[in-house]
Amino acid sequence: MRREWPLVWKRGEWNPAYKKDEGMDENNYRPITLLTIVGKVYESMSTQISSYMDSKLDHCVSAYRKNYSCETTLLALTKNWKLTPDSKQCIVLLSTDMSKAFDSLLSPLLINKLQAYGFSDEALSLMRSYFTERQNRVKLYGVTGTWKDSPRGCPQGSFFGPLLWNIYYCKQC
Repeated sequence: MRREWPLVWKRGEWNPAYKKDEGMDENNYRPITLLTIVGKVYESMSTQISSYMDSKLDHCVSAYRKNYSCETTLLALTKNWKLTPDSKQCIVLLSTDMSKAFDSLLSPLLINKLQAYGFSDEALSLMRSYFTERQNRVKLYGVTGTWKDSPRGCPQGSFFGPLLWNIYYCKQC
């Protein structure tokens, strides 16, 4: 049986959210996607996926996870850094900007990872449907733009976004 995400649930309205600095610069805003309430309820199945995936995600993946935080990450890093000189190893730190992380998610790669993690054909079909034929439009002060196809990424403001990003980003499979 093919699972489908209804088209009307794939539509979202982008509401610009102010991030920082000069308010007149469009680069200082990020789009938060306002989704239909039915779509949000349906997305709540992310708790099932999260409980299934939690033990499979690398312990170093700390973003958007229960019992993980910036503080726990920094404590673990500090502990490892203190032990490194004793074992005559060097420390290399890579810092990345994840400000547009959800926008860069490629759904075919994510679907392949989900398949490798053992997701059923029905679940994979549902996830493919979630990512195809998505549309967005801008809404600002009650004025809305026209619907535009959104072929990449995961909606900012969705329940799925953080969880799917962790699965996508995780090196372990």
